[in-house]
Amino acid sequence: MKNLSSPQDISHYPVMLDEVLKICNPINGGDFIDCTFGYGGFSNAILSYPKTKVIALDRDIQTKKYAEKIKKNYKDRFSFYNKKFSELSKNITTKKLDLDEDYDADWLPDILDGFIYLPGTINLRPFKGLKPSTFIDDFNINILGCVKILQAVLPRLQSSESASVVFFSTVAVKLGMPFHSSVSASKGAIEGLTRSLAAEFAPKIRVNAIAPSILNTPMSEKFLNSETKIENARNRHPLKEIGSAKDIAEIVKFLLIDESKWMTGQIIPFDGGMSSVKTN
Repeated sequence: MKNLSSPQDISHYPVMLDEVLKICNPINGGDFIDCTFGYGGFSNAILSYPKTKVIALDRDIQTKKYAEKIKKNYKDRFSFYNKKFSELSKNITTKKLDLDEDYDADWLPDILDGFIYLPGTINLRPFKGLKPSTFIDDFNINILGCVKILQAVLPRLQSSESASVVFFSTVAVKLGMPFHSSVSASKGAIEGLTRSLAAEFAPKIRVNAIAPSILNTPMSEKFLNSETKIENARNRHPLKEIGSAKDIAEIVKFLLIDESKWMTGQIIPFDGGMSSVKTN
């Protein structure tokens, strides 16, 4: 690692730098986001390790001059945005998935420590009214899209010392529910894929899935757009609450970090007790 007091580096030594570097562990490279850039001490320290990249943010206009110094040293490995973290989505690179074409993963870093596949659909209609094309569409979104991207990024996951894959199922696979035949069929395939890949990729890559009930997100808005619907949804769950995106994000975070390093092949219910508890 470079000496931070050398002329080409930022002279400011940030608080708890050693502890941050220990947690981030940039020695093997990787991509990092510095959400409070300031004088650039954390970004500069991380970039001193080969094969690292940093995206830095700070809304203070005074920080731009420090970012320019680091940019001169590390060029394409460093990107700086003079804005809030909430505005970062405007600059995130995305790639559209076309199932009829090969997926180009060259825009991704060489090493990936985690892969999350979370597209979903909610086609809740009686079975007799569902066209076969609806089942195909759900399968394409939930399974084939997952397979295509995962195959493309697999070498990058295999390059990691401890990689984790997280899929999303639904409570409707374990608990039979009316009008869920299309989504539960494709999500059931996700659960099978989870266990199969967990066995195939062990011990190098962990593979788990989360099976949630309804969450308070834009996708489920039409099912929670009145007080009556919200109350009915709560009452269907033993815990009498509706899950949030923040709640499930904590489960995803746990599955990605080393604290879950002894878990693989698991389908984790996240459903307010719906699939395993009966209270009336």
